[in-house]
Amino acid sequence: MITWDENKRKRNILEHGIDLADLEVVFDLPMHTTEDRTTDHAERRHRSLCLFQGRVVVLIWTERSDTARLISCRNGDKREHETYFQNAFL
Repeated sequence: MITWDENKRKRNILEHGIDLADLEVVFDLPMHTTEDRTTDHAERRHRSLCLFQGRVVVLIWTERSDTARLISCRNGDKREHETYFQNAFL
């Protein structure tokens, strides 16, 4: 099960063209996940490279009980694309 903040969902659609509500499918596919340490947050965040609609995306999310709380998602850059295909299937 996935959840999200509705305001962040709307902002993500405007900024990145990706609807967080559509992303549950990525959790059934190979992904490359690391801890997101780009900023200091009260909760542990994950940074996952995964395939969505035929492209590599970067998904920031956290775990809350048995739920994945989605924070943001954007298209991956060239380096992230390469990292995904080098690591997601290991």
